Amino acid sequence: GTLEDRLNDLRMILSADNGGGSSGSPLNIALFGKVIENPLEEERMERLVDLFENHVNDYELALIICNAARKCSLEPTVLYTRMGDLFWKQGKSKAAMIMYQKVRGIQVKTLGAHHLETAQTMSNTAHVLRHEGKFDQAMALYQEVLDIRVKELGPGHVKVSSAFNNMAIVRYKQGKLKEAMDLYQEALDMRLRALGKDHTDVSIAYNNMAMVLTDQGQLGKAAMMHQKALKIQLKSLGQDHILTATTYNNLAHVLHMQSKLEEALAMCQKALTIRLKTLGPDHSVTATSYNSIANVLHAQCELDQAMSMCEKALEIQLKELGHEHADTAQTYNSMAMVLSDQGNYEEA
Repeated sequence: GTLEDRLNDLRMILSADNGGGSSGSPLNIALFGKVIENPLEEERMERLVDLFENHVNDYELALIICNAARKCSLEPTVLYTRMGDLFWKQGKSKAAMIMYQKVRGIQVKTLGAHHLETAQTMSNTAHVLRHEGKFDQAMALYQEVLDIRVKELGPGHVKVSSAFNNMAIVRYKQGKLKEAMDLYQEALDMRLRALGKDHTDVSIAYNNMAMVLTDQGQLGKAAMMHQKALKIQLKSLGQDHILTATTYNNLAHVLHMQSKLEEALAMCQKALTIRLKTLGPDHSVTATSYNSIANVLHAQCELDQAMSMCEKALEIQLKELGHEHADTAQTYNSMAMVLSDQGNYEEA
């Protein structure tokens, strides 16, 4: 039958299973396998994930996909990688990790531990670990990726610059600012040589260096770096790209620190609009925008509005990241400060 026929079959099975059965039953797995036999289009996979996610958690969904792959004609590493990327885009880090680990296991056996494709999967895995705050594990993987790429591609390749950039992000998040800046500078120099001054990867390097400068208190230099990045991104990516949203949000942070609150709020709102459009309302990165807006509103003494933004951020973070994640803790801290300024000392 058509895709719609197969999806309708799945809806009927899932509705029945919701009464106590298992969405991972052999029949469900077989149906899932039939749906994904055709060439994978992102829209189809998103619809399929949406269909399943109301009935099973992320871990169960990942296992269903792994089982379904055995009945699917698509090469398993392609399936797992695409699903991992989709989960990562949707903020489902646990399910993404399962997919990437499956891919790496296959690649190590078939291609070897030091193959470039294996290195890419290792990098994907490290992204998830970094997002979860497991910085030492992420750094170890990024170092392996760097070693493989230098050996296979040469020290001046743009893929090597990406490895330096990823390592710098970890050092930045660990508060090791000098190490982070040195790594970012290395990545920027390589990208300028390999790609030219107007490439989006160069804009990412400017953004990242600006964040280090911000934490070092060099706000004027940081704002200039973000503006360089924004100029490149608006020209090459457009107003509605997710990278443009990141730059708006980062620039807003600097403007906030410079007490330019109206300008900061405008930048935050631009970032939120893009993220809602591209990532959706339930993504952990969207929560970051709500937090940024809350911080500016707090500084403007708009306490009720600030608390509302914090609550939106917290709802997403508890669902997607858990109560022990650093971003969740930051939101709790922001809420406590707002409550204190409202005079609600006991709640704070």
